[in-house]
Amino acid sequence: MEIKIPPYVKDIMMVLMQHGYEAYVVGGCVRDSILGREPHDWDVCTNALPQEVQKMFNHTVLLGIKYGTVGVVNNDKCVEVTTYRNDGRYTDNVKYMKTLKSDLARRDFTINAIVADVTGNVRNRKNVGDIKRKLVKCVENADKRFAEDPLRMLRAIRFAADLDFSIEFETWKSIKRNRDSLKKVSIERIRDELSRIILSKNADYGISLFEESWLNEAVEIPKRVPQLNISLNCVENDLVSRWGAYVWQLYYETVYKVILINKFKFSKRMSESVTKIITELNILNSCQIDYISENDIKEMIALFGKEDTSRIIGLLNILHSDSIYKTKVKEIKDTYFRILAEKMPITRKDLAINGNDLIGLGMKGETIGKTLNGLTELIWEHPEWNTRECLFKLVK
Repeated sequence: MEIKIPPYVKDIMMVLMQHGYEAYVVGGCVRDSILGREPHDWDVCTNALPQEVQKMFNHTVLLGIKYGTVGVVNNDKCVEVTTYRNDGRYTDNVKYMKTLKSDLARRDFTINAIVADVTGNVRNRKNVGDIKRKLVKCVENADKRFAEDPLRMLRAIRFAADLDFSIEFETWKSIKRNRDSLKKVSIERIRDELSRIILSKNADYGISLFEESWLNEAVEIPKRVPQLNISLNCVENDLVSRWGAYVWQLYYETVYKVILINKFKFSKRMSESVTKIITELNILNSCQIDYISENDIKEMIALFGKEDTSRIIGLLNILHSDSIYKTKVKEIKDTYFRILAEKMPITRKDLAINGNDLIGLGMKGETIGKTLNGLTELIWEHPEWNTRECLFKLVK
């Protein structure tokens, strides 16, 4: 079996080989090529030490040199070149090895413990069989692999969800058996791996595996409430929308949803956006959707911004795709896009006059803000009034 290796990667492999070292493309790029998927990036493994790799190339980047990885830039693209080693990535006790066999033996799953030489010829055919059988299987002893890095249990689920694979029976049993070891992993690493699952090709399948393996209990995340079900696969594939949809299904009470979001230590902007979505979704889903007006939608845009409002309406649309409110939600969605298309004035920034104009009229302090807010609400009803002449008349 052969795969096609890009010229910029082959060039790097050839330089290593011309200096007397071994060079193979390894891991996900080989796996994806076999599956007919476009690799996101290309990784090379070699018996050359990091310092030796640096000397061979003019443009290198220190991506993770303490783990044996050097980034080699060729044709404006960066290829990670990693020295054979026998320890997992998240350890300070990295030991370099001389043979490819030793390097592959320490990798996580057989579908990643696979290499191809510079001609594209794929080695270790046994592991190719697991790709063909669509199996996520640990290399050698699963308990040992998960003890080296418990996050690998979540990675197994992520690969299954993204590739639409099954998890091999012994590997699955080991995940259940070792689930509590996930508590040793930092919440940031767990968050990042969960994010990859949530953004995966079959996120619903991934979250089901997460719950069926009891890994969710290890990190104190409850199972989804069936009555609040939203198919993640139907949600726009962006991190805010997917996390909002996932967390919304975990509790009835908004306060617990917000606590969970804060637990994962997202950026302030991310936390605020997800909190806005789940809070507003709770309000909209519990109120009479029939009574949501055009001005309510304008108020949402003013409060949450166009992007988060679009996410909220998108989730509302999925929630009621088969309910009696289906037609009304479509009307809400159409109204939102009409507001944007017609560039209707929504916020104080859209007003034809501003605070300085009001100061010029002799206004001071809180009166300025209250007046601008009042004018904003007026132009929601009467967009045609948003001219300097008209607004000055209203103020006077």
